[in-house]
Amino acid sequence: TYPNFAHTCYNSGTYTYTYTITNTKAGCSRTATCEVMWYSCGWVTARFNNWVADKIKVGGSINLGPAVPTETGMIGILTVSKDGGTPEVIPTSSPYTPTDPGTYVFHYEVKHSDPRVTDCYSEVSKTIIVEPCGTKAQLSTNKTVLKLGESASLTFNSPASGETAKMEVSKDGGAAQPL
Repeated sequence: TYPNFAHTCYNSGTYTYTYTITNTKAGCSRTATCEVMWYSCGWVTARFNNWVADKIKVGGSINLGPAVPTETGMIGILTVSKDGGTPEVIPTSSPYTPTDPGTYVFHYEVKHSDPRVTDCYSEVSKTIIVEPCGTKAQLSTNKTVLKLGESASLTFNSPASGETAKMEVSKDGGAAQPL
């Protein structure tokens, strides 16, 4: 019996080991292989790069700018949940703009992309309160397709005391004009 063999790798990757026994008298050989994956945790600190206030108004933009891992095999996942609801994955590169008031929890985790690697993990969370921004604008129409010369009947709500409102129109995505 041959002694055990130890081998250490210092570069991440999957290595295939091949062991062959050759019987020269019989003119044949038998081979066995196995794979071993070496990985590096490298940079594994979950963090948000951008400072964001603990409270914002509805319609405000939240850009936490999580630090994206650069080590091979490491991934970052950003989720948001509102008022204790189910977390949804959101892009790490885009600002998030909440449309409703509530308590939003942003959770960022950095981990290895291979589920067999369980010791490379870091996470961070931030809670942001999104407050209402006065009266929610509401606008509707009785018809969405009209013949030239017909009038569109628009229904809208009134602003509260201390708020102002304006109505604009744009044609085919052009510049808005006041009505």
